[in-house]
Amino acid sequence: MEKARGNEKKPRRIAALKGVNIVQAACGGWHCLAVSNIGQAYAWGGNEYGQCGVAQGKRDVPEPTPCLPDQKVVQVAAGGMHTCALTESGQVWTWGEPWGEFSMQLDRSPRAVPDATDVAKIACGAFHNLALTRSGHVVAWGINDFGQLGNGSTVYATSPGQVVGLEDIAVSDIAAAGWHSLAITTSGEVYVWGRGEYGRLGLGDKGGSSRLRPCKVKAIEGHRVVQASCGGTHTMVLTAEGRIFGWGRGSFGRLGTGFEKDCHSPVEVFLPGGPERWRVISVACGGRHTMALALPDNGEVNNREVVVRRLTSSSGGARDFEEEDEDEYEHHGELQNGEYDEEETEPGVGSTLAGDAVVELIETGSLTAAVDQAMVSEPPDQELTGSPRDMDYDAGQQDPSGGSPVSDENNTDFAAVHSVLSAIDAREATSD
Repeated sequence: MEKARGNEKKPRRIAALKGVNIVQAACGGWHCLAVSNIGQAYAWGGNEYGQCGVAQGKRDVPEPTPCLPDQKVVQVAAGGMHTCALTESGQVWTWGEPWGEFSMQLDRSPRAVPDATDVAKIACGAFHNLALTRSGHVVAWGINDFGQLGNGSTVYATSPGQVVGLEDIAVSDIAAAGWHSLAITTSGEVYVWGRGEYGRLGLGDKGGSSRLRPCKVKAIEGHRVVQASCGGTHTMVLTAEGRIFGWGRGSFGRLGTGFEKDCHSPVEVFLPGGPERWRVISVACGGRHTMALALPDNGEVNNREVVVRRLTSSSGGARDFEEEDEDEYEHHGELQNGEYDEEETEPGVGSTLAGDAVVELIETGSLTAAVDQAMVSEPPDQELTGSPRDMDYDAGQQDPSGGSPVSDENNTDFAAVHSVLSAIDAREATSD
């Protein structure tokens, strides 16, 4: 297949990281980040705004290059044109251009955020940041046109401030996207705030009103949510039962419902074969697509609760590309199957990673990647094939027929897939 604009259409190992044990990664609008098991952060890609934090004066950084070398980094998050890093001590560092076209602040060298200490997790939107403290509080700073900071206004903030309404609620996880934000409580409830267009908040408001303060997604009550990911204009959540629900913009099939209709309230997304065959353990959103990491449910995981297998940042670089130049961001191999199919509206297996033990997903601004210790392993020759689940339902309604079963024409041995659990457990034990 002929390449277009120098883009890679299939997963390939990153040679510069050979031998480096990568434990977490993130992708922004035009740059990528990774963290090794010894706390070294790497950056590469577009550097016009200093978002790589290295090679000052260079527009691009073509290979992974160490950044923030004097700090032990435990998590990185990528925005549209800026970067956040969290160190072992709980300090947040930032660099790049966090203000977009407004150019209020440009830091080509990493700087510590004075009021972002004792932090446990971070997340980047296109031009705003979230931090979850070790005490379970959420703070935010950055651009605030649609209330994505959750401070009850649209006033920008240059330093972290408490998200209003969550002061007395224990939060366990956070996610951010182009213009909206999300928090998950320790009891599995979901709160959202920011831009509401296309139903990305899941509040059932077809008018697309923005929310300046956190609002509970009541339609998902009854399901304990354990992980979430925000795309440019859609949102996906994972429940403790290994089920996934999505809402927001439906164009390009990003919701996986089989249609391109917008969903203003949560709708369950079924993988080929349904929940009887697959148990999802991670979900990730890109600008216009979604990926899920799942285990074949052959009885080994059927009776146990899902343990989220990921330590990745939110989809910070996922700006609302749809509202900008459509053509500029077309076709970059996002489906990871080597082909371009604008009608891929139902979940399917990415054939080029068949047989690889993918251990986590990276949510990104314009693409989604799968990670092993060498970032992405070379794909085998074998391909997985299967019939997509037959779905013909409106938002929020399950197909009463139950769909058709998946056909595993290659009689694939899924034993290797199950080894992902032990592989990740071993890696986590080593990092501890």
